[in-house]
Amino acid sequence: MELRYNPLIKIWILTSVLLFSGGLCHGDSSEKDGLFVYYFHRSFRCPSCILLEEVSRESVLSGFEPELKAGKIRFLSINLDEPGQAHFEHDFGLTVQSVVISTYEKRQLKQWKRLDQVWDLIEDEYRLMEYIQGEIRSIQTR
Repeated sequence: MELRYNPLIKIWILTSVLLFSGGLCHGDSSEKDGLFVYYFHRSFRCPSCILLEEVSRESVLSGFEPELKAGKIRFLSINLDEPGQAHFEHDFGLTVQSVVISTYEKRQLKQWKRLDQVWDLIEDEYRLMEYIQGEIRSIQTR
């Protein structure tokens, strides 16, 4: 008998494996080299804010699984209201919940881009995912 998994179960399993292996993180990561996709949020989040985090995470999971497993890309969800996280507002010019892609070399920030179009695309999850994945690929090739 062949087992068939619901796509959401597959995502949950992959997320769990990556989270416990270090590919997906919450908060700061001790290893600071590589490409980071950050989702910055506050303690209070509306349904659209939660959706943005889910689509951002899924964009990384579905488009960059080998890089995640190798530790070359990390997804971090960071609550700016938690102690020690407020510096990101200044570092990346944050005014609202945001997605930021950054690269680090030798623990130094090399480049970053805030994805300002995410809120314009929030109603179209497919286009939002394409946008996020395209921006990650763009930064990878620089």
